[in-house]
Amino acid sequence: MNQKNLFFAVIIALVFGVTGCTPAISKAFRSTVSEGLTFQMVKADPVDYIGKTVVWGGVIIETTNVKEGTKIEVLQKPLDFELRPKSGDVTYGRFLAFYEGYLDSAIYANGREITIGGTISGQEIALIDEIQYTYPLISIAEIHLWQEINNRNESFYYPYNWYRWHHPY
Repeated sequence: MNQKNLFFAVIIALVFGVTGCTPAISKAFRSTVSEGLTFQMVKADPVDYIGKTVVWGGVIIETTNVKEGTKIEVLQKPLDFELRPKSGDVTYGRFLAFYEGYLDSAIYANGREITIGGTISGQEIALIDEIQYTYPLISIAEIHLWQEINNRNESFYYPYNWYRWHHPY
C-alpha cells in the first residue's frame, strides 16, 4: 500500500471513528450531572433530590401527549459506555420524564430505547395495575432515541461477530 492510499485509509477511519462515537448526551450537559447520585437513591426519595441533574436511560413503556407537553414512562436500565441502555433484565424501577413540547408517540413508542439528560423535578404517584407506585419525575433537557436493534449493523455494534463478514463460511 503506498503512502497516498494509507493516508486516505487513515482519514476515512478517523471520520468513521469520530462520527461513530458521538455521545447521546452532550459533554456540556454531562459535566453538570450530580456525581455519585444513583437511580436507586433518587427512587427511594425523589423529593430529596429536586434540582439535581442526571442521565438515565431505559426502554419506553408509554408516551402520552398532554396539554403541557409530553410525558414518557421509562423502565430504567443501566447505561453502557455510549450511554445506551444495556439489554437484559436488570432494572431498578421506572421513572417519568417530561418534555415541554410535542414528541410523537408513534416514534417514541413502547419498546424503544432512550437516554435522557434532565433535572429531577419531583415525584408522581400512580397505579401500576393495582399497586401504588412512586415515580421519580425528570424534566428533560436532552433526549436521545436510539436506533432500533433490528435495523443495526450487527458487525459494527457487536465486534465479536467480526468473523461473520470476514469469513463467510
